[in-house]
Amino acid sequence: MPKLVFMKNSAEPSHIFCNGQERMSQSITWQHTMPPLFPILGDTNCPICIDGNPYYIPNHGFVKDAQYDEMSIDGNSTTFTFHFERDNLHCPYNVNFSVAYEPIKENELAITYIIDNLDDKEICFSVGGNPGFSLIPGTKPEDYEISFLCEDSKLFSSSPYYSNVEINNNSVHMKSIEPDKPFFVSGFKEEMHKKMCYVSYQGKLFVRLTFYNDTKHFGIWYREDKENPFICLEPWSSPPISQIGSDFSSSLEVLKVKPKARHTFCYEILFIPYFMR
Repeated sequence: MPKLVFMKNSAEPSHIFCNGQERMSQSITWQHTMPPLFPILGDTNCPICIDGNPYYIPNHGFVKDAQYDEMSIDGNSTTFTFHFERDNLHCPYNVNFSVAYEPIKENELAITYIIDNLDDKEICFSVGGNPGFSLIPGTKPEDYEISFLCEDSKLFSSSPYYSNVEINNNSVHMKSIEPDKPFFVSGFKEEMHKKMCYVSYQGKLFVRLTFYNDTKHFGIWYREDKENPFICLEPWSSPPISQIGSDFSSSLEVLKVKPKARHTFCYEILFIPYFMR
């Protein structure tokens, strides 16, 4: 089973070990391993308009750096909960945001984000994950290939950075992507509920990320850190805020949850043990 290590007051694991191998980014240039992203995705450079009011929401939202209010353990599952109250500047509604981690098989981990609308009105939001994977020692990000299992879906790029990157047989080679510039794909077939993203090194599976119909956009980026290079996979419900625009609540690209209702967003990670090369 994956072994998760948490820092005090943080809902983001600082380490995940499988078969004694550290699998998450330990880069000092990125102070995260797998941050939850909510209620927006991407970088913001202007106020976000929600229900006619401007809000100054930080990049990727306000939960990635939050300190949890509650933690609960139920069997193998560990859940962290944050309570956010509406204010006039940063938070447009009353909501509980929970992150649950549950080892489900040998070397496989399920991550679930739970959004409870505590408000008396419908809320709108985007949600997503951003796990960063430490690479096999001695390898580089450009040595890896990303591929998607999604039947006959035709994937296409929705990234502002790239227009000519070829997606051949639902695969993208990392050497065709520039460091620190996310590459987004979308066009996943709705009828196929479960979809998979594979990270391979020299034709051998390294990581598999399983995602579901709520994931409409999938981001890929990497960093060429000399000591700790890593690759990030980003299952997102919506495109980056830069593509949605500032009038957030009127967009058809965001999720909406009625008063006192709940929405869940989940993905699963399978870590494949590797041999040192």
